[in-house]
Amino acid sequence: MCDHDKEIYRGENDGCLIYRGKDYIVVNKPPGLDAEHGFPELLKKQYGFHDIYCVHRLDLAAGGLLVYALSDKAAGVFSRYIEEKQLKKSYLVVCEGVPVEAEGEWTDLLFKDSRKQKMFPVKQMRKGVKEAKLAYQVIVSKALSGDSDKGLQSDRDESELYLKKPENLMEKPTCADKEEVKKLEEKREGGKQIALCRVELFTGRFHQIRVQFASRKHPLAGDGKYGSRLKVDELGLFCNELSFPEPGTGTMLTFTAQPDMAKTPFIWFSEKL
Repeated sequence: MCDHDKEIYRGENDGCLIYRGKDYIVVNKPPGLDAEHGFPELLKKQYGFHDIYCVHRLDLAAGGLLVYALSDKAAGVFSRYIEEKQLKKSYLVVCEGVPVEAEGEWTDLLFKDSRKQKMFPVKQMRKGVKEAKLAYQVIVSKALSGDSDKGLQSDRDESELYLKKPENLMEKPTCADKEEVKKLEEKREGGKQIALCRVELFTGRFHQIRVQFASRKHPLAGDGKYGSRLKVDELGLFCNELSFPEPGTGTMLTFTAQPDMAKTPFIWFSEKL
């Protein structure tokens, strides 16, 4: 698509409504709202919409961009876009640990336990199992400190470690110096690594990103359902980019938004977002 056939809209965090088309809207869903029922009702009350049709979903605990149809006809158009993979989504993810490869693709077979409302990776295709595929790229990684107020290892610890190391001391190190270096190094080595990743989905399975990362021992920050023990303000999952052809014109529209940079875990990567 040529640049003049593409339009980009950037959303702000001061409101849910990003864009209103002829018979659809693009919105930024806050974490904690149900994309299928609760959030549409809120939008109706806040903006006066009569009918809102949910054509795709976003996890309750996740935030980010969604498109809703405002008519039955538009709902059919966007359903076709999804089926033909013309509606594309990109996510920001904060996970525990750092994937071995800086970028790659993961394919898994996933089974949904409807009673537990949870997905499980399985080895063989059978009834109820669906293939899931995504691509990821590690943007940056950082170390966490267990006793830091905001989780991030402080620069002060690193400075103290540097100054206390024998090769950086002007005088012969004392036993106390050596013991302090040992403690600082243990503190540094004990810090949990976290990574900020960009993710693109090729399939749209229930809890797909969450379970594919967790199955590789990289649960999303704050995702206790899939094994995370990291305490954060919001789940480390945000749909930050949404693209689709403008119904009627075919012009490719791209919408972008940012997570709440005042809350963990995304505040830890504010310099990269």
